[in-house]
Amino acid sequence: SVSYRLDGQYRAFQTRVSLNDGPLSCSPMTFTVYGDGKLLWSSQPVRSQADTQSSGQLSVQGIGKLTLEISG
Repeated sequence: SVSYRLDGQYRAFQTRVSLNDGPLSCSPMTFTVYGDGKLLWSSQPVRSQADTQSSGQLSVQGIGKLTLEISG
């Protein structure tokens, strides 16, 4: 996981996720976004570069720490 200190200074966060197709195949990956430990968004399993998903605009107003995780 990767965390960013927002210190309540931001109002919104948006992301778009997909996989980088490469020579090695991998299992589907799930992307999650947490604000101060609370789940804000989770993707459906992403299977390829063509399978792009967007979180839409997430409210991060008042959030101190934003954490991004990838699992598969």
